[in-house]
Amino acid sequence: MPKGRIPAKPGLTATEMFEALDEGRLKAIWILCTNPLISLPDARKAEAALKKAKFVVVQEVSNKPETLQYADVILPAAAWTEKEGTMTNAERRVSYLNKITNGPGEALPDAEIICRFAQKMGFSGFDYNDAAEIFAEHAALTRGTNVDMSSLNYSILKEKLTVQWPYTAIHANAREGDEASLGTKRLFADHQFYTASKKAIIHSFDDANKSEVLNSDFPLILTTGRIRDQWHTMSKTGKVNKLKQHISSVFLEIHPDDALERGIKEHALVVVKSLRGEVQVKAKLSEDIKKGVVFLPMHWGKILNSDLNRANNVTNNLLDPKSKEPDFKFTAVEVSLYKKPKQKIIVVGAGAGACGFVKSYRNINADDEIVVFSKEAFPFYNRVLLPDYITGTLQWDNLVKMTDAEEYAYNVKLHRGVSVTFINRVDKTVTDSNGQIHAYDILVLATGSRSAMLRDVPAMKGIFTMRNRYDADRFLEHTGKHPGEW
Repeated sequence: MPKGRIPAKPGLTATEMFEALDEGRLKAIWILCTNPLISLPDARKAEAALKKAKFVVVQEVSNKPETLQYADVILPAAAWTEKEGTMTNAERRVSYLNKITNGPGEALPDAEIICRFAQKMGFSGFDYNDAAEIFAEHAALTRGTNVDMSSLNYSILKEKLTVQWPYTAIHANAREGDEASLGTKRLFADHQFYTASKKAIIHSFDDANKSEVLNSDFPLILTTGRIRDQWHTMSKTGKVNKLKQHISSVFLEIHPDDALERGIKEHALVVVKSLRGEVQVKAKLSEDIKKGVVFLPMHWGKILNSDLNRANNVTNNLLDPKSKEPDFKFTAVEVSLYKKPKQKIIVVGAGAGACGFVKSYRNINADDEIVVFSKEAFPFYNRVLLPDYITGTLQWDNLVKMTDAEEYAYNVKLHRGVSVTFINRVDKTVTDSNGQIHAYDILVLATGSRSAMLRDVPAMKGIFTMRNRYDADRFLEHTGKHPGEW
């Protein structure tokens, strides 16, 4: 293809690009002004496709998007206050945006990054002096079309700040104060439409569902959308604490009748599952949503490397054949109450922290296996009260924080006098002082602080450091006294 020529064949759409990456037909991808690992349907498949890419460029203003971890090159882009340009809204209103501040570091406007790249690649036509020249070319390309703004330029925008397209010579030559000087306020006021007959043509569609089919396994319709205070994938609005005060975390809106049928109560953790994946979110019971339909906000992505808040794990990857828009609004799902799989928890240490963990955890979970390793033969006691035990002020039973009966009731397997000598985090195992290897799902380190002899205290007969009952009993044996004999 000659340099500077626009290809005759249309390129791939966003969803098609990731399909091509997955199949190996596309080798490299340049991502800017979008966050596809949250916004694309069937997001886990999109993520798997991105991992296959040979070369990834991410042009980004934020450090949040998940795409950054797959980037071979990151191009820092300027934010909207750091560049000059225009914005056009759904009212056809073109507004001028002036630059307020310089971008940090090497950040550049998106257009300048693209132009610099094109020039390095030898493409002609990218030697613009400023944003005004870029807009002038854009406006010229609209001449004679239904969105004609060929008479609009930065000088007019800076004067009027905002106008509505179409904006032709008629509007540019209108008197100051004339409504026409601000563009076309309303389209089709003469009832003449952009069709051969000049009449409006309303397209209908069949009543038959062309989205995913509901069945006994997936009987509910999932629809996704926005909440009031967040924008798209929250790469910017998600950093504003005040905006999170409205709704701070993702949720599933479900009708009370659908919830009752599934044993789901308000704020219960639920699993939303489709043919493509699942999410785990809290339920929000509401009669505002139709029975048989559930709603999931689309803003959240990965949190602490978990994608279980990401709505597009489950969304339908069916595309409209013309617009290529994904079918985000109709996905067959099932919702069920979350039940955590049984896990084995190993706790290293048997002090106050371990005791507090065991008691607190058993208040919310009675099924998981809890195994505790205690270097001491007398675990779960109040170490702070050791001086009172030595002086005889308190008996040993007064120091115990978990009795043998409680230990049995809490269903704890306790290894007394056995320490952990090695932790293998890759294989998720620990080796104890007897050479035995124990597997775990969750590891809790509750070893506490470590005693040490003061640097300037001489190590001489009669000086002890007391950290545990063994030390205390050794001291009593050395002195020949026992509690109560002082």
